[in-house]
Amino acid sequence: MRALSLISWILVMVLVVGHIMSVGTADAQDRTILTDQAVAYQINPSHTGFVKTGPPPPLQKRWEVDLGGPISYPLIAEGKVFVTVSNTSTYGTRLYALDAATGQVVWGPINISGTYYWSNAAYEAGRVFVVNFDGLLKAFDAGTGTLLWSRQLPGQYAFSSPPAAFEGIVYTGGAGSGGTVYAVDAENGAVLWTAPVENGDHSSPAISLDGVYVSYACAQAYKFDRLTGALLWHYSTSCSGGGGRTPVYYCGRLYVRDWATSPSGYILDSETGNLLGHYDAYNDPSPAVDGDLGVFLNYGTLEVRNLETGAVMWSFAGDGGLSSAPIIVNRFVYIGSTSGNLYALDPRSGQEVWSTNVGVGIPGPDEHNVSQPLTGLGAGEGLLVIPAGNLLIAFESHFDTVQEIYIGYFQRPADPGGLIYWTERLDATGGNLTEIIEAFANSAESQALYGTINSSNISTVVNSIYNALFGRDAEIEGLNWYVNGFNSGQYTPATIMLNVLYGAQNEDLQSVNNKLAAANLFTWTIDPDLDGASFLATYSGDADAQKARDFLSTVGWDAATIPTQADVTLFIKNNIADPGDPILNP
Repeated sequence: MRALSLISWILVMVLVVGHIMSVGTADAQDRTILTDQAVAYQINPSHTGFVKTGPPPPLQKRWEVDLGGPISYPLIAEGKVFVTVSNTSTYGTRLYALDAATGQVVWGPINISGTYYWSNAAYEAGRVFVVNFDGLLKAFDAGTGTLLWSRQLPGQYAFSSPPAAFEGIVYTGGAGSGGTVYAVDAENGAVLWTAPVENGDHSSPAISLDGVYVSYACAQAYKFDRLTGALLWHYSTSCSGGGGRTPVYYCGRLYVRDWATSPSGYILDSETGNLLGHYDAYNDPSPAVDGDLGVFLNYGTLEVRNLETGAVMWSFAGDGGLSSAPIIVNRFVYIGSTSGNLYALDPRSGQEVWSTNVGVGIPGPDEHNVSQPLTGLGAGEGLLVIPAGNLLIAFESHFDTVQEIYIGYFQRPADPGGLIYWTERLDATGGNLTEIIEAFANSAESQALYGTINSSNISTVVNSIYNALFGRDAEIEGLNWYVNGFNSGQYTPATIMLNVLYGAQNEDLQSVNNKLAAANLFTWTIDPDLDGASFLATYSGDADAQKARDFLSTVGWDAATIPTQADVTLFIKNNIADPGDPILNP
């Protein structure tokens, strides 16, 4: 089994900066680092809180596990969820890798000893990096949990800055005697460079393509060259002290929060360090940013503002206990509350489109203390993962499930009407797939694709399913397994497809993820509101279905094969749309 994943269409969103004052023009070139996985605090190394992949509401709980202590923000990669968990009776933490599909422990718990109850982690390129309060940085193989190396970071003794990793380098900070930023070789743990800072607490380095940013008390903010550690600029105020906050880099701007000054939020030009404006951020968590809007928790009220004008587009108080750092997943804003409520909101209107109660309070991130790992929501590879008390809870969407079945069995993106209908059927049956897969197997489209399936052509059907999902024929062992299973009555064509789909690993898993990305871009371009009514193009009939299969067949495991929104729109205009369709006359 594996986690379902989704890249839907990319919603243009950006940070809500509290009360923006005199925001100037920053470098428009975007050097933000985005991922389809959750690899750091607030999802990516730039800490934007945004991921293109993820489940749209309504959501269903996929699994829940009690880990016996307060839980960190989740990392989601390679079909696994990685977290650190506080010990409750002795100092130290534990590192777990859970199966993203089931919540079962894949490896761990691995003891992360050290002072207090804090450690946090980052992921990159098959490795999980964990640093504890004493500055012992370790790298583990993400697949097996094998310790790859261990490095005691020199010169400091108090570490509370979660690591971030990018392009083979792990970054973190330490304090005790002044402060230090560290860059460590991800391959072998060698310290590549260090740089002095005004204390080094509670600031996970934010990474862009051209720099590393940290911020500490009194808005002491820095940019260093990623490779050499050369100081590129230092924004300084009239004071300094202990403490810090994780900054957010987005599109030429750095968003800094500070507890010691007023106003407490600073917007800096990422190229020069010049002050562009202020916003309210006292004791508020990191904002989520992407595009021309942004999401910010301002004194317990969620706000979405236009970045350039500062205008509030809408606000949402929820149950009065909103607590988590907001994240933007797919087309929706997610935020949790201390009452256990989890909300999904439409970012343009502020409408609450879905909510649930997870049964225990969802804590906000504690950027003052080391009594537990820094926590937060996470999303990637089709899951939304919520730490709440001692519980880790994963949610998924039925939209994801239905779209993947279309890809695996019909070899094409879902038509909007079919996606809506079968999602509603799955909701009504509590996620039971029997009805949908048997309906697909007995459909006229299945007959047209595969003919009457019997022992003489089942091997061709199996290879067709493999090619639809992975772009390759089945390996001989897998082919024989499914052919024999069909002939013995163990499998039907529909259950073969499900087993192949849910057994995907490594490059095959990435191929499914990428095809799902393209398929959802396709479906949402046909019907942007996914309401079964607001069609921009007519997508029906055998000819359109075959063109859609051709479109999807070009997508493989390499992320470079995922089409852009512009690519999809152009393809639909040229190959799917009928004369008079709105997409041809925007």
